[in-house]
Amino acid sequence: MDQRFQELDSLRGIAALIVVFHHFLFILPAFKDDASPENLWIDLFTHTPLHILWAGHEAVIFFFILSGFVLSLPFFKEGREFNYTDYVVKRFFRIYIPYIVSIFIAILLRLIVEERGISGLSSGFNELWENAIDAGIILSHILFLGEYTTRTFNSPIWSLIHEMRISLIFPFVVMFMNKNKLWKTVGAAAACSLVAIVLIKLTGASSKSILYSFHYLLVFVVGALLAKYRFLLLELVDKFKVKNYALFIGGILLLTYPWWFFRDFRIIHVLDDWVIILGASCIILLAFTSKAFSRFLNLKTNLFLGKISYSLYLYHMLVLLPMVFLFYGKIHIVGIFSISLLLSIIVAAIAYYWVEEPSISWGKVAIRKLRERKLEIRQVSKPGLDETAD
Repeated sequence: MDQRFQELDSLRGIAALIVVFHHFLFILPAFKDDASPENLWIDLFTHTPLHILWAGHEAVIFFFILSGFVLSLPFFKEGREFNYTDYVVKRFFRIYIPYIVSIFIAILLRLIVEERGISGLSSGFNELWENAIDAGIILSHILFLGEYTTRTFNSPIWSLIHEMRISLIFPFVVMFMNKNKLWKTVGAAAACSLVAIVLIKLTGASSKSILYSFHYLLVFVVGALLAKYRFLLLELVDKFKVKNYALFIGGILLLTYPWWFFRDFRIIHVLDDWVIILGASCIILLAFTSKAFSRFLNLKTNLFLGKISYSLYLYHMLVLLPMVFLFYGKIHIVGIFSISLLLSIIVAAIAYYWVEEPSISWGKVAIRKLRERKLEIRQVSKPGLDETAD
């Protein structure tokens, strides 16, 4: 893999770690319920660009852009054939199999660990694992169908619903990009997002709604555009002498824009995700332009985080929740967070080597078997065609 793309993997790992920090702080009323507005330190880490340290939603937007970037690359290589069946099989084994394993582990944990309401923690935390388990909710999680609550087992999986939906249509979106001018691609994706946002506001759609998938399609498209035009963008950065520190500071300010820029004026925050997309794009460009940032992203710890990022995303809540339910009031919350972080990384590493890597290998085997089967069918059908011709 290209070194620069390894750096993007590291960015994915850092984004996953930010999601972990987000969910850790999410359980504290001071951060989730804004219960301590007079606390200077909490306000500093919540309503300033320092929010980047636990910007969970923004990190997910980052994931989507990186997915769009990586998934679109094969379409920009001349002479490379595309097989949709191979693509779907690969995505199924890469995303779905690790996901479904984590769901079954979450179900097992819910059956073993006695959840309870904890008055000292946030309302958001106390909504987790409170829904009853039944066959319907399990089936919904398995099939990715219905307007079910992801709080029943593993709340972060809401983003995977959109990842899978968009992945299925994304090849056709990139084909549209290749056949049309830039302004048509941007216009169509932006219009799709804007209409979805309006309908979401009017209907109060849940975060798993197909409307959100149409909105997040824009994020994937921006990732694909960054991949397609990356060399042109780098030339423009060089031509206009854009400083690396400007990309970094601008990226952080744009990523955290919803948290510090006139927060009480809601009308200017309707398109927050569009601003976040620009911020994420700045950071991705920085990974291509800054040698210092490149060296940082190529540190072994960051590369390792990138490798286990998907499993870290899947399992950190499955570590945190039992730890809180079992030890809150017995161990200081900082101790619970510290142990949970260490265990999350260990569990993610185990899941990567025991679930993700084998699943990727199974996907390759499945694709090879499908190709062999197609070849056999063609070879069997040829004699019949020849006899008919005779």
